[in-house]
Amino acid sequence: MAQTHIPRKYRHGFVLTEQDLRKLITVSTDQIKKRNTTCKTEFKCILKDHTTIDTKNIDDFFSIENSGLQSIITIKGKIFSEDEKETIYINFHDINRDENSYYSIQLDIFTEDRDWAFVTTADIEDRISRIKYFDFSLWWNNSIFSHIFIGLVTIFCLWYFNTHFSPSIEKSESLRIAYESGKIQNSVEALIFLEEQKEDKSAYWYLAFLVFISLGPITLSKLIEWLAKIVSKPYVFCWNEEIKSHEKRTNFLKTISITVILGGIVSLVVAFIAAKLGL
Repeated sequence: MAQTHIPRKYRHGFVLTEQDLRKLITVSTDQIKKRNTTCKTEFKCILKDHTTIDTKNIDDFFSIENSGLQSIITIKGKIFSEDEKETIYINFHDINRDENSYYSIQLDIFTEDRDWAFVTTADIEDRISRIKYFDFSLWWNNSIFSHIFIGLVTIFCLWYFNTHFSPSIEKSESLRIAYESGKIQNSVEALIFLEEQKEDKSAYWYLAFLVFISLGPITLSKLIEWLAKIVSKPYVFCWNEEIKSHEKRTNFLKTISITVILGGIVSLVVAFIAAKLGL
């Protein structure tokens, strides 16, 4: 009988608590037991210092300190029947620190029964949907909007530099100042003045301008992505010491959000009052 394989892969952020992981394992083992067979489990945990822990009992992971070099970066689970005709793989990766992983959540189901495979997939995906969430840093890195942002910043830089810092503008401004100060009395003196100005650093200016518009917008885009990763930490194995860190980040983001919203409302109110008073 042909084997059915159902893969599910996600590049989302996730907050995986002890309760969530236990429920995922329970759902998976219950589905295996419905096949009237003995259910077995194997788990692997990889820490930040590259220590690997292999166990058959998920409780062993919850005794890990989960901070510093002992921070969890990957958890892999295998739930299978005694004859391995039904096998469920569930993996969670912090892809910012696990260089071997591209997807943050992976689910693979192997069986000879298609109906069982689809039912099991639906049940497990329902649990995963409560764990994963939209991650701005990944969206920004892979979204067309980041490219649009780079394009708009580049256009703005072109316009701003051309209207404020162009060498031709600097020459015109120098000529005006010289005329108003009395250094230039006629057109001949103006031509001589402009010839003397030709020894400026136009070539260096254009080179610096080219470098800026080439690297500036890209650097800004990467900076936004980096800040999003630092502030939000999209992949969280939320137990033991990590619970405190996660609560601090969550409270910090709430404070920032409230500050930004209140600042925007105050700015609108002030602008409205100023417009009414004609200021």
